[in-house]
This record gives sequence, C-alpha cells and structure tokens, in this order.
Amino acid sequence: MAALFAEDAVFQGLPPYSAGRQGVAEYSVGCLDVDFTFTDRPRRAVRLAVVVTRAGDDWHISHCQVSRLDQGLRRV
Repeated sequence: MAALFAEDAVFQGLPPYSAGRQGVAEYSVGCLDVDFTFTDRPRRAVRLAVVVTRAGDDWHISHCQVSRLDQGLRRV
C-alpha cells in the first residue's frame, strides 16, 4: 500500500501522523468483515478495523473498532 503514496505524502490517520512512504509503511490500517460468535446468542456480522504500528521488529495494535453490519444506514 505504501508504494501508492508519493514520497512526500502526508498521512493523517490516528496518531502518530507521518509523512512519506516509509511513514505509511510503518502505520497500517486493516479492515475486515467478520462474524462474532457467542455460546448464548446469535452470530453477529461486524466490520473489524484495526490500526497497527510498527516499533522495531514488533507490531502493536493501537486502535480497534467494531461496527455492526446488520443495521442499515440511518438518516439524520
């Protein structure tokens, strides 16, 4: 993904903010549609998004968000 950004790109996700391809490569966002299953209630379809950052050889989750997929869009 980082190769798609310009060398001087500004990348503003969640902190830490970064610039350039290297900064994008060190800050990754993932999003998946997954099913949460439970022993006492029905399965729940959700979108799971995580932000991971790299520190040396290690990766750490710095943000995790779950959004329900079984609700339609609401107008405000």
